[in-house]
Amino acid sequence: MITRTKYSFTPAKSDLHCTCANCRNKIANSQDNTVTAPVRTRFVKDLTVRSKNPVMHTIQRDLITRSSSQPQLLTRNSPINDLLPVQISSRSNPSVRDLSAKPLAQISSRSNPSVRDLSAKPLAQISSRSNLSVRDLSAKPLAQISSRSNPSVRDLSAKPLAQISLRSNPSVRDLSAKPLAQISSRSNYITRQGTRIDSNIVSAGNNKGLVGLMNLGNTCYMNASLQCLRCVDTLKRYVQTSDYSKNDVTGHFLEFVKDVWQATTIYNPQKIRTGTALENDQFRNNGQHDAQEFLNTLMDAMHESLKENRISIISDTFYGKYETIVKCKSCDGMTKTYEDFMFLTLPVSDSDMDDLDGLIKKSSHSEELFGENQYYCEKCKKLSNALKVVSISKLPDVLIVHLKRFTKTNKINNFVNVPNKYGEHELIGVINHSGGLSGGHYTANVLINDKWYLMNDSSCRVMTENVITHQAYILFYEKK
Repeated sequence: MITRTKYSFTPAKSDLHCTCANCRNKIANSQDNTVTAPVRTRFVKDLTVRSKNPVMHTIQRDLITRSSSQPQLLTRNSPINDLLPVQISSRSNPSVRDLSAKPLAQISSRSNPSVRDLSAKPLAQISSRSNLSVRDLSAKPLAQISSRSNPSVRDLSAKPLAQISLRSNPSVRDLSAKPLAQISSRSNYITRQGTRIDSNIVSAGNNKGLVGLMNLGNTCYMNASLQCLRCVDTLKRYVQTSDYSKNDVTGHFLEFVKDVWQATTIYNPQKIRTGTALENDQFRNNGQHDAQEFLNTLMDAMHESLKENRISIISDTFYGKYETIVKCKSCDGMTKTYEDFMFLTLPVSDSDMDDLDGLIKKSSHSEELFGENQYYCEKCKKLSNALKVVSISKLPDVLIVHLKRFTKTNKINNFVNVPNKYGEHELIGVINHSGGLSGGHYTANVLINDKWYLMNDSSCRVMTENVITHQAYILFYEKK
């Protein structure tokens, strides 16, 4: 309940008295310790304050409002002393200029408070669910500052700072606390000296397309794959002119690529998950799956749906060709065959550090055919010894490199040196896998408008660290 007077206080009980003539004797006889603090607010519970201006005193339904020609001291009969916690709770829009009471247990704001000075020594927790602007926090023991919205913290000089948890887009100017146990940020904050503590969490807002994907239960493999595919320029152009309208996984994917670039909130890929499960039974459960197997299922289904005369946007964009030449050693006979590939699978060494160029060169190899593996020569009309040479004859416009890290018994975590450019192709996406053979987690690094972003399910943040790590699993290169 709020009165129309300038100051109103909501006590726990109607047991407040002032220092006016009517109440002075009562206060003089009281043995309670009191604490004073000038406060301007609408609701204040369990706090003793001294008003800066004359106030009137009336009591109505536990709401006390006071007035006289002199500033008055409002006290509560229940025990209050320096050792007891005090709580200031605001559910509206208070502006707290000064809270000098020493024991301050909790400041909780569910609205838009502006806290200028918090000089109380024991400050346990500052929790803001809205837009808290803290100018100065000089209390020594500061246990936790938790903001679920958009706080701006100017100065945190408290020495013991256990945790600062910011779930939105805070800007921390100075963190001078000496013992800093943990700074947890789901956003971006930088110290006054310019030292980056963490990278940007992108708040969608006006950043259309910079959104994460909802995890539907162990679907990180799907989310990471979709984030990389939607960054392929060829697919982005295709969906603008496509009139495909079938209610299948192909239609759902094309709809996703078109809609996600206009999205400003987390996108739900449930339709794609359902459609993929209809194409491949293994994706019907909520278990962990392989991102490469998901990509293969999705893109094969799209190729079958979109092909005309065996050609589709998928085959035109993602298919490369292997060339196999077999030379007969008994004659000059030679045969050539070609085989499409959608993934360039390259085994990773478990002993040496590899680089991408070296791994691709190893994929071109030769093999002697003799004994039980002799080659039947059409020219000789008999089995003969021969030389078989396999090489890449054509790279696709979008090259998907699958770094084969998994064996039957373990996962190989060796680093592979991956360039940003490979010939005419530019790196646009990376699927990472952290964990082991039995389970793990997938994330994606994607290049959007010349800036790298880490897509971790529903989270999207700007990357400042290395794009390629020992967790790189699938690489996307697009011809520019």
